[in-house]
Amino acid sequence: MATRVFATYKFLYDRDDGLQQVKSQRDYRDLPSGNLLTPITPLFLARVTGLDTKIPEPNVRNARHVMSYVTNPNVQKGYSELKAYSPYQPGDVRLAQHLREIEAVPRVICSDYHGEEASKI
Repeated sequence: MATRVFATYKFLYDRDDGLQQVKSQRDYRDLPSGNLLTPITPLFLARVTGLDTKIPEPNVRNARHVMSYVTNPNVQKGYSELKAYSPYQPGDVRLAQHLREIEAVPRVICSDYHGEEASKI
């Protein structure tokens, strides 16, 4: 089993209800090769903030994200499944652009988009 290391980014996330939150994204790297596994793109990096604050975990919403399947020869199945958050809300043209950027990352085999979901009480 390959070992992974990560860094954490804090980024501005536009919720579907119009509010904005600070969330975090982990940037996983494969330790033996040093290859970046998480598809971090320029449009994502444009939303990274330097805020030095603890990020509360929201308990009523699941953030929109892309589940990316990334080539990884250091694991038995040959790929890793990684979550990449999309900070742009529906209706913002940057959302579709960000999804295209993720798909264009050379190591991404395919990906599945998951919209924001409200949790049931």
